[in-house]
Amino acid sequence: MGKKIYLGAIILALMAMSLGAGYLLAQNGFFQTAQKKDNASKETPKIEEQNPIEETALEEPDLASAETKVEEPAPVTPKEEVIQTNENPTSAYIKLSAVAVDGGIKLSWTVGGINALDGFKLVKGTAPNPTYPGSSYIYITDTAKRSYTWSITDGKTYNFRICQYVEGKCVIYSNNIAVKAPLKVSETGESAGEVTSIALSSAGGSKITWKTSGYSESGFKVVWSKASGPTYPCREGDKYHYYSDPSKSSDTLESFDGPGAYYVRVCEYLGGKCGLYSNQITVTLE
Repeated sequence: MGKKIYLGAIILALMAMSLGAGYLLAQNGFFQTAQKKDNASKETPKIEEQNPIEETALEEPDLASAETKVEEPAPVTPKEEVIQTNENPTSAYIKLSAVAVDGGIKLSWTVGGINALDGFKLVKGTAPNPTYPGSSYIYITDTAKRSYTWSITDGKTYNFRICQYVEGKCVIYSNNIAVKAPLKVSETGESAGEVTSIALSSAGGSKITWKTSGYSESGFKVVWSKASGPTYPCREGDKYHYYSDPSKSSDTLESFDGPGAYYVRVCEYLGGKCGLYSNQITVTLE
């Protein structure tokens, strides 16, 4: 009896233990399930991935193959500046040379590339590069002439140039050349460069002559009029002839104011005005 009770107790104890273990297992399973659920609830919600916006790549132009059209401005033809010169301005020239001779200064020139249809002006001055107008000159009308002896015998140094004369003005000048004139003393012992007197006389009819003591560098003015005392610059009713050659000594007059008696004088020309005058004479012109 006692053994049965003892065995029953053991059986009960085992059953209790079995039930306790089951309970514990059941409790543990519950806890695990609950924990899983709790953990599941705590998990970061899954965000649904969206397809990213596709970037559209901009195609770069192929500069190598692309044809680039560049409009160039139409070429502008420069206007040519037209300068009136001689036929061949690059080779046009006048070359002057000079030498002192017994009777004065001999000037010679050569030309190229020009047409001297109106002749030449040979100009002289004490300063370099004399010009026309403004300086003493000799007008060479013979276009074929290539030398001239200027009657200067005062022993002074002068500058000379010659120019192509066209329509009243010089167009092309030669080089400048300086030459010392020979010194010639007159029979009275006076220097040929000093005009001390001009003796005027009638040669018959309309002709006159004069003799100069000294040298008139720029030549002479012959003035005449029906009124006494003709001058240069001229008064109203006067008339003149100009001779640039210092060796000139005669002239022929015309009756510009009708026939009759005319008063005549000759003067040393000083460029724009008269210097020393001659005596006055009267001639009858038809």
